Amino acid sequence: MTPKPIICGIAGTEVTEKEKEFYSEINPLGFAVFKKNLINKDQARSLCKSLREILGREDAPILIDQEGGSVYRMTEPEWPIFYSPLELAKFAYSDIDHALERTKDLVSLNATLMAYHMKEIGVNVNCAPVADLLIENSHHITGTRSSGPNPEITSSLVNSIANGFITNGVQAVIKHMPGQGRANVDSHIKLPVVTDRLEMLEEKDFLVFKNAKNVEWAMTSHILYESLDPSSPVTYSKKAIEYIRNKIGFKGVLISDCLTMQSLKESYGEKASKAIKSGHDLVFFGRCVFSEIEEIAREIPNLSAADFERIQQSFKHIKNPSDGNYEKTLDQYNALMGSIQKEFSEISESRYSEDLKFIMNTIHERNKKTADYSSPLYKA
Repeated sequence: MTPKPIICGIAGTEVTEKEKEFYSEINPLGFAVFKKNLINKDQARSLCKSLREILGREDAPILIDQEGGSVYRMTEPEWPIFYSPLELAKFAYSDIDHALERTKDLVSLNATLMAYHMKEIGVNVNCAPVADLLIENSHHITGTRSSGPNPEITSSLVNSIANGFITNGVQAVIKHMPGQGRANVDSHIKLPVVTDRLEMLEEKDFLVFKNAKNVEWAMTSHILYESLDPSSPVTYSKKAIEYIRNKIGFKGVLISDCLTMQSLKESYGEKASKAIKSGHDLVFFGRCVFSEIEEIAREIPNLSAADFERIQQSFKHIKNPSDGNYEKTLDQYNALMGSIQKEFSEISESRYSEDLKFIMNTIHERNKKTADYSSPLYKA
């Protein structure tokens, strides 16, 4: 029997007998792991192995949110904490020599290092890169998770990040389609509503997703775009999903953002059902509460054989280089980072573009001890 189109969470650091029995019966497509699930490499590797044994599929997707900066699930001291996307992207907005090309190389190397740690424990899907633009006066939930305010530069960097994952054994999930940079509230708490004209969105926010190359998975956002569908958020909107498929041109695997987020008020079963009916391939449910998962499973059909095959085929473009050398890549990254940082530090602030000033101010505000990190996003 084909699996249910759901990605589920796990309660602890190892699989209990009750979970084995429960998930064998539910048969989700895959799982997601969070900070609470990961202690060290051996434990994490054993957990991922056990999860796949439950499903009887060695290639079952195991997802993680490992963006860098403030959003990470693999923690110190066992794993390094990587720079945020914006901390690296700032170099591309400067006038150092060959700024964009060197920054593209830097973010690709950074993603390669992250992929090594994920692949080492058995995680094969990363919910990154974030392709949302950095927008003035929007909610700080995007902030340093973005690669900046310019759609062309952001497109280039997002593609390089994704390529770093994909060519080193990890599926990239571009998010939050068709864009969440203009969110005026945190979608973990409340539903954002965007009233901007479609023409402007197509020239800026949506363009980054339209320019995405070689990305087979995408995550949508719990956000209502009045220009796409004035009555429903993207998660529930057939109109928005048709726009993503036909206008943005994304033909890959489409997964919802987490259904536990408070921006959607319906029951979990209704949330899942509406998301699947709107055109999503999968729904994401990061909790491990049997009654809630059972409710979702009752409301959504199993994947069709064709859709299950399509999802499996989406992994065919993932490369697993046998000659991957972490230390060599780390040396390349450190050398490039060192040279870029040195040149960047020598730039007078009077030479900063308006975009770079905006970026540096955003980084400064997010690094303050008083910055708001109360969102559930940072704690998971």
